[in-house]
Amino acid sequence: MKLLIIVTTLFVTYSISHAVTTSEEAAVTRDILTLIPTDGNQQRAGILGGFVRLAFHDAGTYDRNNPETSGKSDGCVDLSAPDNAGLSTLIDLLAPVVNRHSLIMSRADIWNLAANTIINFSTPNRGGTLNIPLRYGRIDVADATSACSESDNNKLPNAELSHQHTTAVFVERMGFTQLGTFFFLNQQCTI
Repeated sequence: MKLLIIVTTLFVTYSISHAVTTSEEAAVTRDILTLIPTDGNQQRAGILGGFVRLAFHDAGTYDRNNPETSGKSDGCVDLSAPDNAGLSTLIDLLAPVVNRHSLIMSRADIWNLAANTIINFSTPNRGGTLNIPLRYGRIDVADATSACSESDNNKLPNAELSHQHTTAVFVERMGFTQLGTFFFLNQQCTI
């Protein structure tokens, strides 16, 4: 359970002008849950894992040694990058939720809430739902599909490289532990 909190807080770096209320968060969460198909396991799995992937790819170029200028969760994913293939479908799927709640949360906040909601939805917990704290206040760039910062290119983890690469990305650059990295990658495979 501790790992999921680490993963969620990786995406938090900004503040907003008002605090999101519990009822506002619940309304956005309900809208996100309506996007999950009730039949068709293949499509359902793509959406569940896809929301987590979208939130991670929005912030996955983060460098703890350079936090002010490295990848932040800003509602921008470079769709021309091969690592982001398929994310446009998820961005489009979430667009009505983003538009409906844009006065409450930023696009980046909603993408992170979608990931958090899916982790809660798909992670069985004894006697209730998993409660992962999520803070709001991320600031969006103007266009969710524009080419993002050049400095972020090629910084997402590459699944085809070695354990040393995974360690360099998650442990050395992002600040995860080895155990946290293992659980994060396992969660990506099981949602």
